[in-house]
Amino acid sequence: MLSQPKFWKTRNIISSILVPLSFVFRILTFIKQIQKPKELDIPIICVGNLTIGGEGKTPTVLSLTKILKKNGRKIAVILRGYGGKLNGPIKVNLNHSTHEVGDEAKLHSKHNDTWISKDRYNAAKIILDQKRYDYIFLDDGLQNNSLKYDFKICVIDSSEGLGNKRVFPSGPLREDLKFGINKIDYAVIIGPKNINLEKLILGLSPKLKFIYGNFLELQTKNVLPKSRNIIAFAGIGFPDKFFRFLEKINIKVIKKIIFADHYIYSNSDINKLLKLANDKNAVLLTTSKDYIKLIELTSYQKIKNILFEMQVELILNNHFEIISLIKTIGNQKNEINKNY
Repeated sequence: MLSQPKFWKTRNIISSILVPLSFVFRILTFIKQIQKPKELDIPIICVGNLTIGGEGKTPTVLSLTKILKKNGRKIAVILRGYGGKLNGPIKVNLNHSTHEVGDEAKLHSKHNDTWISKDRYNAAKIILDQKRYDYIFLDDGLQNNSLKYDFKICVIDSSEGLGNKRVFPSGPLREDLKFGINKIDYAVIIGPKNINLEKLILGLSPKLKFIYGNFLELQTKNVLPKSRNIIAFAGIGFPDKFFRFLEKINIKVIKKIIFADHYIYSNSDINKLLKLANDKNAVLLTTSKDYIKLIELTSYQKIKNILFEMQVELILNNHFEIISLIKTIGNQKNEINKNY
């Protein structure tokens, strides 16, 4: 998957030409969501987005589940396993490669019990049958109707917003904006405060609640060698967001390299990055999603001493209300299940 094209930001001639194809995509999405969702006797929280890629679903799930686990809750996570060749349902372990389960699932497995499955219901049924989890979290799935969700969270990047507010391929939206906004319970906005985005959201759904979140750097600056230049690269939905974050925390970069979203790195890529780093007397800095793929390659040994991972954590401002809502939903569903 490529990074988002620039013509998705405004309503321009290219975007307008593609509007008829957007209607086709809308119809296909509508047909896909006609099926009646299946309900399970465990609280299911879906964290998704209205646009295609890059908003921060994975960090949001990691942030919420970390807080819930500190409160004694046991969590399981389900993903489709985008970029992986396995269909599942299968529990992800450290021996799985990103080629098998995808980069996001591999990241989740470092923090939570994680399953991948093209059919979310099948994975959720396996998790329920184990009778050891309090919640199931889905990383992505707002446009998937195979499961009945008890709480729906939409993640939006404040800097990118909702683009030109048109549906793919004319714009970045996965579905009609009003329909999508009105089916969610909470919006997590990542980045600086965006009044125009707030007005747009509240104009479509006046009672919708939202909170902001920001990324916190985790000690990476302390390990970067002071005597070397820095080359930054990323293969994510919004690579500019990564580069802006580096600027924000005063990491000066001499060169930025952009790869496609969910890019599959090769040994040849490592050789090119190594040559560039040597030529520029530089070290390499990348995202966790990219790093976890690179360390699996045989050529990783060549660059392991100059490759650094930009480790971050999403901090949700005033997260107490959303956590309280999730806990209440869990308590209510568990109480209902006991009575039957």
